[in-house]
Amino acid sequence: MKIRMLAFRLLTCCILLTFCTTTNSASIPKRPEQLKFNPLNYTPPDPLQHKFTLKSGPTVYLVQDNTIPIVQITVFVKAGEYLEPTNITGLAELTSTLLVEGGTSKHSADEIDEMVDFLGAILTSSCSSLYSTVSLNILSQHLTNALELLREILATPAFQEDRLKIVKQRVIQEMAQRNDDSSSIESREAMFLAYGTNSWVSRLPTRRTIEVITQDDLIKFHQHWYWPSNFIVAVSGDFQSNQILPMLEAMFNSWPFKGEQPPLPPTDFKFATPAIYMVHKQVNQARVRIIMPNSIKWGDPEHFAAIIMNHIFGGGGITSRLFNRVSSDEGLA
Repeated sequence: MKIRMLAFRLLTCCILLTFCTTTNSASIPKRPEQLKFNPLNYTPPDPLQHKFTLKSGPTVYLVQDNTIPIVQITVFVKAGEYLEPTNITGLAELTSTLLVEGGTSKHSADEIDEMVDFLGAILTSSCSSLYSTVSLNILSQHLTNALELLREILATPAFQEDRLKIVKQRVIQEMAQRNDDSSSIESREAMFLAYGTNSWVSRLPTRRTIEVITQDDLIKFHQHWYWPSNFIVAVSGDFQSNQILPMLEAMFNSWPFKGEQPPLPPTDFKFATPAIYMVHKQVNQARVRIIMPNSIKWGDPEHFAAIIMNHIFGGGGITSRLFNRVSSDEGLA
């Protein structure tokens, strides 16, 4: 009896599996081009609905999302590398780094580190050719304390000498690794060809330009550009818009100094003569980059369309058409 019952159950399972397999096979097209997808309905948000201008100077963008109790605050500063003197290239990067690592007039660097840890926050900074950023990720219950801390860091940095020395040593050590990776070499040389070796876009700090930077240089650069009229503030996460706006207004009010409006970045680039340029490195792979000088400029109506086109064609990594053809189809890379 038990054997018959077991056989019946096995037969039932086989029938069900056969039915499921047949059903699934029938629903899967034989060719990729026969696949059908539901239409993607997406309406991009209107930036003007999230944009506010504070009386104290900054432009603010707010995106409220109360799903989780976290707030992300990023202050974009019009203080990019193009503003630094050529003889102290690296100044903008050191200023950005020492803002969060060099203490303030009220608290030492170690005390700031302890305050950030106590709040369970993540404090970071970055610097690029056109702008710098300072970001703080915080639990919403600590938002008031976080804004006070962020103001202190932005308005009254100390740029401690001991921390400056450490950061300079770190940057110089990173320079020694510039030629270790072929992708770094490719990117660097491509920038030289596209913009010229002396352009603010392609200019790189050297050991000499880093070593001569002083605490006074950091203070002057900071007081020139790090003031509310040069800030764009992005806040997202768990908050109420009508409550955080007065908090931000108070945060940037009564700034201890008045800076300057930065000039527009120079655009007098010197493009290399169109040709094939090669840099040799003893590795078992080659990298190829095609540069089109004078193709798309800021303000061009086709700018963002060109970015999307480039992403689809080859800039999108493993999802791009070029990668699929060269790697997946041909097995060449």
